[in-house]
Amino acid sequence: MWNKEYIIGLLLIFIFASCEKEEIPLDYMPPEQAASEFTDQVSMGADYRYRLYYDLESDSVIAFHEKRDWDLAFSTSGDGLIRLNTSKFMSVYKTGSTDIATQVNFQGNGPKYDTSDGAEEGTAIGTLEAGRVYIVDRGYDETGAALGFVRFSFESISSDSYLINYGPLGQSSFAEATVPRDNSVNQVMFSFDTGVEFLEPPKETWDLLFTHYTYYFVNEDLQYLVSGALLNPYQVTAAKVTDQSYAAMDLGIASSYEFKTESDVIGYDWKAFDLENGTYNVMDNLYLIQTSEANVYKFSFTGFYDPMGAQGAPIFKATLLH
Repeated sequence: MWNKEYIIGLLLIFIFASCEKEEIPLDYMPPEQAASEFTDQVSMGADYRYRLYYDLESDSVIAFHEKRDWDLAFSTSGDGLIRLNTSKFMSVYKTGSTDIATQVNFQGNGPKYDTSDGAEEGTAIGTLEAGRVYIVDRGYDETGAALGFVRFSFESISSDSYLINYGPLGQSSFAEATVPRDNSVNQVMFSFDTGVEFLEPPKETWDLLFTHYTYYFVNEDLQYLVSGALLNPYQVTAAKVTDQSYAAMDLGIASSYEFKTESDVIGYDWKAFDLENGTYNVMDNLYLIQTSEANVYKFSFTGFYDPMGAQGAPIFKATLLH
């Protein structure tokens, strides 16, 4: 049996492999309501460049964008949190400075990463401190190209917006930007290249986010990019089932499980990488998902490749239990 640390080390070789650049998400013609039992497939692209927002009720991808399209996500709720784009392996360094105009060198406490469970205490930036300067590593694009460093500071927050300053590291100039709050979504994105980006669909309209994201392997003390499914933090919960089969699962059995709110309840580990063949194999898996509409589904992955043999295209089946 392969040693896990050895496997993860070898997997780093593949982390930024560039594949079919023409790969695009599948087109969908969503029905008004999906059948009680259905099978579907979505495509993040062989290089995992796409983030796809999927709705179980209509069995459709209702929105998608490229992971390079944003850097920071500003919460629209009362917590006032700022999250990193973990799809790009972003991290942050907290400096001791409160003067962004003079903070032109790389220094600070880090790197720190957001946790994949979506917990408030798991944000790398943490509690917002007015004027505190952060050095942001923007991570990598889908080809593995480094996107460089910027400096950033949070200046103030109001009931309807955030005020931030930012600028390239190594330069004395910086810009100011206002990021609005929009309570129809969980978060409003911001790009250091293009400014405010409204990329996330309305929070009541989706359940799962299929994406690349950063995961921390505790035993190896290693941050690593994985691909999988994350929950919508707005009223969507899930349970991982290890002691029942898909066929046997019904509403009565489902009611005995604890549904959790962590974003990565489903996550990435329903598949495993075969080093000998260089492929991903889907393992036995079963999940229960309760949507914001209070519908309960049993859900299972059955594949990870598209008809052309490109990875990053999960196949799954789902059945409405209630």
